[in-house]
Amino acid sequence: TIIVKTTGISLQDFTTKYLFQPLNITSYQWTMFMPNREDIGIRVSLKPRDFAKLGQLFLNEGEWNNKQIVSKEWVRTSISDHTITTEKRLGYPKYGFLWWKNYFDINGKHIEAYQAQGNGGQLLFVFPEFDMIVVFTSGNYGSPRMINGFKILEEDILTSVIK
Repeated sequence: TIIVKTTGISLQDFTTKYLFQPLNITSYQWTMFMPNREDIGIRVSLKPRDFAKLGQLFLNEGEWNNKQIVSKEWVRTSISDHTITTEKRLGYPKYGFLWWKNYFDINGKHIEAYQAQGNGGQLLFVFPEFDMIVVFTSGNYGSPRMINGFKILEEDILTSVIK
């Protein structure tokens, strides 16, 4: 990857030094896609509170504890529309750089959000309009139920935020 070629360190070491340490994320696990290829990390497992920190970092335009961890430009570029997905069950949302673009129509109000997700129902929603993040964790691996968080968000959480 570009990071490994440019910095000379593995993706995992780069992430630890420049993202996880500044956010005080200490408990995580990488699942490697290809053995002996430190430039490819297919999955990282985080505790829900640490997953939420990533959402808060992006909600704060890359700033954490008054320090710019990720540039504002990268945050804006990452959450910008770059393609449209083929994910029918989610309504064919647009997609940024690892961020899904979602919208919800609640009580006559159109609400935009962006979201990260992992297998099984790990969902992180960012709602800039409300200065709010929402994290779901689940064990619905390989199941259509992994998107249950969307229904809970629409029917319970957002309806209580929007009056």
